[in-house]
Amino acid sequence: MSHDQGNKTLKIFAQAWEPSRDFARLREDLAKQIAVVAKKVSWRSQDIPILETHYNNLKKAGYNEADSLQSVIVNLKG
Repeated sequence: MSHDQGNKTLKIFAQAWEPSRDFARLREDLAKQIAVVAKKVSWRSQDIPILETHYNNLKKAGYNEADSLQSVIVNLKG
């Protein structure tokens, strides 16, 4: 997945996060897909805000997938 595709995908997922709150299965799938995208893209330091948005959403909702985003963010911050 290219950087551009990954960035656009995470932005769309961010828009879908809040409306998905009443749909447990959908939110579970969304959490998994966010983690997959986070692992498949070579991120840049300017992507930290969108990655942190997803990390915070996942962490607040209690999803283990937050760990995937945290490791990407830590690597970017060096």
